[in-house]
Amino acid sequence: MSDLSANRPFHVQLEKLANETWCPDGATRWFYERAAGAYNVMLLRDGNTPARRRKLQETIPPKRKLTKNDIAKFHEAWRGKPDVVGRGGEKNFVEFMDAVDKDPTIVPNPLDARWYRGMIAKVILFKAIESMIKTKEAKEVFRQGWVNIATYVVSVVSHRLGDRLDLEQIWMRQGISSGLRDLLWDWAVVVNAEFNRIAPGQQISEVAKRRETWERVKMADFPQQMEGISELKSY
Repeated sequence: MSDLSANRPFHVQLEKLANETWCPDGATRWFYERAAGAYNVMLLRDGNTPARRRKLQETIPPKRKLTKNDIAKFHEAWRGKPDVVGRGGEKNFVEFMDAVDKDPTIVPNPLDARWYRGMIAKVILFKAIESMIKTKEAKEVFRQGWVNIATYVVSVVSHRLGDRLDLEQIWMRQGISSGLRDLLWDWAVVVNAEFNRIAPGQQISEVAKRRETWERVKMADFPQQMEGISELKSY
């Protein structure tokens, strides 16, 4: 389904924004793979010497390649749909595109640069959580379900902080502050504990698919230590 959707305006516009929007360093950018395999095609087409290929991979690193399913995952995690994300890439993608078709307020039409920068900030946030809880040291706490935990933490961040979180600052930094990192770690510990409390001994990947899991997780007791988090707007 995601491949069949490649020519829809949303994906064409997102590809154009990704190609035209440089990171704040002025030297690198993200890549939106509207068609499967497009990243490798670009490397073969434009990287026709070893030096050019290396330069391309420095400018557009593989870790900054995003597929259609990736965008659906990161977007829907922020939109409070972690249970749908947990059902798998294709199922979540179909629900995401259906929602976009039915509700014109979900994404702007046409897409704009501000939306794009915010979208990438959500990607950065998700990846920061996932990389933090997948380290060798973290496996003492987080033994399974890393993607599901990261998904739920992003949903909690959106639910608890929402517009208070300055996505533009995350875009400018292309990363997150140590203060926000500490908060996300604490919240990930709570999410992990909630999964184990809701269904002890079960696979987190199965528990994460249930809507009632999200209803219980979002009502959990999350630490509210907000000092030293530069990304939080003050009102």
